[in-house]
Amino acid sequence: GGVGEDMIYSICSHAYGICSDVEPKHEMEKVLFAADELTGLIWSAALMRPSKSTMDMELKSLKKKFKDKRFAAGCSRDVIKEGAERLGWELDELLDKTLEAMRSCEASVAEGMNIQKVSNAIFVVAPFNYEISNELAREEIKSKLSVSWLKNNNNNVL
Repeated sequence: GGVGEDMIYSICSHAYGICSDVEPKHEMEKVLFAADELTGLIWSAALMRPSKSTMDMELKSLKKKFKDKRFAAGCSRDVIKEGAERLGWELDELLDKTLEAMRSCEASVAEGMNIQKVSNAIFVVAPFNYEISNELAREEIKSKLSVSWLKNNNNNVL
């Protein structure tokens, strides 16, 4: 079996305005929308650090990277700002909460994604990259996702 319509809606809504016209309505969908671009920016900033980690990253450093439009240029600052607005949060609150969340699960995410540190270099072994097309998003996701796909190696639902 596949996943429920609510899960499909949530997945589609996280890319609202980028490659989907499904608008985030519930708080979880708004958080997902807000954090998607931001986690890419945070991880890019982490990889530039000697530690290659979010664990020692300060909010001040993240804000500096956020303001530098040339850094992680593919991460839309406008989408991140819109995400904070949709949640009714200040931008600093979104940055801080997202950074804290990434710190709290960095080790388990690295393990689950098969990230290996070798001589201060990080290699990510990703199973695939899936891009949602606007018109067929709901049916594509419904046909491709199953509960087993959404589980990590420890059999925990992601």
